[in-house]
Amino acid sequence: MTPDKRLDQLEPLVADVLQKVDRLIEGQGKLVELVTGTHELATNANELATNANQIATNAHELATNSYELATNSHELATNSYELATNSHELATNAYTLAVDVHALATDNNKVVTDLAAEVKQVKRTGEITANGLATLTNVVQTGFTDIHQQMSDVRQQVSDVRQQVSDVRQQMSDIHQQMFDVKSGQNLILRLLQEKLP
Repeated sequence: MTPDKRLDQLEPLVADVLQKVDRLIEGQGKLVELVTGTHELATNANELATNANQIATNAHELATNSYELATNSHELATNSYELATNSHELATNAYTLAVDVHALATDNNKVVTDLAAEVKQVKRTGEITANGLATLTNVVQTGFTDIHQQMSDVRQQVSDVRQQVSDVRQQMSDIHQQMFDVKSGQNLILRLLQEKLP
């Protein structure tokens, strides 16, 4: 066999081997690209998992803040109800005080009227009996005792009303603070939502 013939036989074999080597190299390149793409996918998946974890953390914070806001709103409603109740009691006590003062004035007028009638009787008859004097003394003494007791009761009621007014003012101050806390909580939740959600 001549060297040219041998070359002619080897040439297709070499071409076939070179073609197969070329395909292997091309396949290796595709494998490298696939591995590189897989690494990028893994990196992106890791970033997504990190972002999902951050979103879950933010959602938990939001839920916690929402719960605190709901709790503060409930406390605010409870305190508002107590304030309304105390205001009603205050109005009732003020009315009772006015009624008692009116009753005191009525009793005082009765004592004065009774005394005036006794004095008029003495002036008319010019005499005072022992029984009339005893009655007059009892009326005056009872009147003064009643007046003194009623004045003491009125002073106590005024003191109670003042204390209730002070309590209502304190409750109003507490409610204003709670309203501020609720608004602060709402602002915090809105800020978190704006920062964390796309």
